[in-house]
Amino acid sequence: TCGGVTEAFDLIFRGKPIEYLQGGVSCSDQDSQYYSWKETIQLDQVQESLNRYAGVGRLLDLSPVAYGRSERTVKMEFVGSDGTKVLKGNDIRFALRLRSNLITDLETIKGSDGYIRQIQVKGRGWGHGVGLCQMGDVNLAQKGRTYDQILRHYYPGTAVAEWY
Repeated sequence: TCGGVTEAFDLIFRGKPIEYLQGGVSCSDQDSQYYSWKETIQLDQVQESLNRYAGVGRLLDLSPVAYGRSERTVKMEFVGSDGTKVLKGNDIRFALRLRSNLITDLETIKGSDGYIRQIQVKGRGWGHGVGLCQMGDVNLAQKGRTYDQILRHYYPGTAVAEWY
């Protein structure tokens, strides 16, 4: 479920932009139980993934740096005891073990030592948010849209054709 709008391929995955995956496609997926979510992250439970993706040691600060067309956080700065690193796209989601990087609110809670011990996050969607939104697809089909209309909705500028 994309959380209401899709994102550009190159802002989530490593690679060049793809013409028909520019993001910004509206999606009616509000019926999904994961359209909107909130989570409390205990840093000690995600330290291993933080080390793998960010490698900055104990976390002192994190802040969004850039947003995509869908308002997903596509760049985030991680500041730790061993340095600073900016993560991009899906790496943000994987480092923090989030459902999505369509983050609508983020609050850090620090311990008396100055290191972040907890992150409270609100967000939307589950997954990368690129291309066809499965829950939005279901909604369009229930409204009577045909498969080719749905594909053209999610992949603008493309055509469905028979190749045999």
